[in-house]
Amino acid sequence: MTVDLRKLIEEKSGGIQSSKTGWSNAVSRAENSGIQESSILTIAKVFQSPTTLIKLCESASSNLKQDDFSLLGEIEKRSSDSAYTVEEWLQAMEVLVQYLIRAGRSSSLDMLLGYLACSADYLSQSVVSPSFSEGVADFLEEFGFEG
Repeated sequence: MTVDLRKLIEEKSGGIQSSKTGWSNAVSRAENSGIQESSILTIAKVFQSPTTLIKLCESASSNLKQDDFSLLGEIEKRSSDSAYTVEEWLQAMEVLVQYLIRAGRSSSLDMLLGYLACSADYLSQSVVSPSFSEGVADFLEEFGFEG
């Protein structure tokens, strides 16, 4: 594990040992999954929970086997086609992934990104638009997730 990843773990854990263990496990899982270090750093800085990173690795596992696949690159591509930033997409992704964790479910990365893309399209056309993550939370509460 690189110095930058160790530093990230320290920052995210705030000196709390149990949190440090959680973030260490999540970062190790991401590294072992083949996610690039720069992607891990960007994604983990936004996520509030290490379990979100672990679950996202599971969702992306089939995609990560492709030689030219970049998890962050895929999120960047989707965000560039929307009214929301990469950080807003990551925040919304965490809302969606945490919803699945609470429900004891999982889904593919393609399904997660599709749900977020539809949500982004709808929310960007709305006259009164909550934040992307709030909008996704509202959609999940009202409509659930079928993927």
